[in-house]
Amino acid sequence: MDEFKNMDKLKDELFEAIDKICKDYESKNEPDTVPKFKVGDWVIGENRCLPKKPSLIRKFYEYSLMDYDDFEGATKQIAWKGYIRHATKDEIESHLRKICDEKYIGKKVKCLCGNDSCKNTLVKKFECYLSDCDQLWYNDILIYDQGKFAEIIPDKKKKPDTWNEFASMLERFANSDDSIVDVLNEYEIE
Repeated sequence: MDEFKNMDKLKDELFEAIDKICKDYESKNEPDTVPKFKVGDWVIGENRCLPKKPSLIRKFYEYSLMDYDDFEGATKQIAWKGYIRHATKDEIESHLRKICDEKYIGKKVKCLCGNDSCKNTLVKKFECYLSDCDQLWYNDILIYDQGKFAEIIPDKKKKPDTWNEFASMLERFANSDDSIVDVLNEYEIE
């Protein structure tokens, strides 16, 4: 009879273990009702899913859709329930540096920090990425700040030396909504 008691005990333990395994499996495989992501999070697709580059979540919609921006084109939309994960600090930094190296090195920009001393500064080299506040700095210039990039200051054109160049400047003024002052500010003045 003792053998049957042990069998009943083993059977109960086995059913408890199976029940625990089933509950663990169900809890891990339940569909997400609330995204584990929030607006402003950096995400990247897994297993060749979109987004392929680190991207910033812009907005959530019903039916598991979200807008994201990889800063290399227009804002795009995907289903967040797919294979996406949070991007790492290194992935974000690398992505932003690539964009800024191509777009800003050798250009003058209006720094995002609001400091008048760096409003018209030439961008030279990468300084650091601060992941805790999502900022990218190049030689003491705040180039990127939480989804916003610094404005590039266009190079000044040389003043017209010929009649054709002068006529081109006047056409530019005639065909735009800008004032004559705005048009003249595009040119170097001695």
